Amino acid sequence: MRSHGTRSKYSIDSCRCASCTRANADYQRDYYRGGGSRTVDAAPIREHLLALRADGWTQAAIATHSGYGIWTIKHIYQGRAQRVREATAVDLLSIPVRSAAA
Repeated sequence: MRSHGTRSKYSIDSCRCASCTRANADYQRDYYRGGGSRTVDAAPIREHLLALRADGWTQAAIATHSGYGIWTIKHIYQGRAQRVREATAVDLLSIPVRSAAA
């Protein structure tokens, strides 16, 4: 189930609550101001995910802690995603390696 206050809840589940509408508006504003989606190489994020896994984090725990879906984490971890959104990279890299999984 997708969380409220996310663009995916707005676009996929057609939720029009205030927080989902705001998330969609923020995404649209950033997308058009930046000339498109800003992406970065996924390799450093994949390495960070490997370090988290070695530290005892599960993919599900990483997904829960970061707020991203399990499939987003799996695609990056398995190398299916060659590039990721800059915001996704920042969020995932902010998870400390030497901490207990949530």
